[in-house]
Amino acid sequence: MHNSGLKHIAKQCGLLTAKIYDEIQHDNLLGGILTKLIEKSERNELFIELRDFLVENNSTNFRNELSHGLLEASQIDYYGMYIWWLSLKMILDNEKIFENMIKQNIQF
Repeated sequence: MHNSGLKHIAKQCGLLTAKIYDEIQHDNLLGGILTKLIEKSERNELFIELRDFLVENNSTNFRNELSHGLLEASQIDYYGMYIWWLSLKMILDNEKIFENMIKQNIQF
C-alpha cells in the first residue's frame, strides 16, 4: 500500500518517480521516493518516520521483514498498529503535510 500510495502522492506533487540511466527507465523505490519527499517538504517528520520504519536497516525495516516472512504474528500486530497510525496521521494532516508542496508544484 505504501509504495503505490506514496508514489501517487509524489506524482501529484510534481515528483519524478522514475529515473533514467544507461538508457533504461527505472522506478524509484520506496526509499528513493521518501528521501525526495523529505528533501522537498522541509524535512517533514512523518516522511522521516516512514523511511526509518519501513526502509532503513538501522531501524525496524518493517516492510522488508514482513515481506520476507521474518516477523512473528505478535510483531505484525505490534508494528502494524504503528504503520496504521502513521497512515492515519498522513490522511488527517494531508493539507498540512502536502499543501505547500502542491501549491508550489515542486519538481523533484
